[in-house]
Amino acid sequence: MLSKDDYREYLNEMSDVERKMADFYKNMSNLVEDIDIKKLLKELSEQEDQHDKMVDELKNIFKI
Repeated sequence: MLSKDDYREYLNEMSDVERKMADFYKNMSNLVEDIDIKKLLKELSEQEDQHDKMVDELKNIFKI
């Protein structure tokens, strides 16, 4: 059985991954010139930001 601390740690790790991926896509978009690729990377970064918000919502739901 997982404890509340285990869930907190897991969700914190998820949040870290989502933020790192959002930053990764943002940084990658600065390295490419192709407009379509830049657009895709921007969309991916925005999706990762949304994922991080969902993790925050889970933390609030579970009060952790």
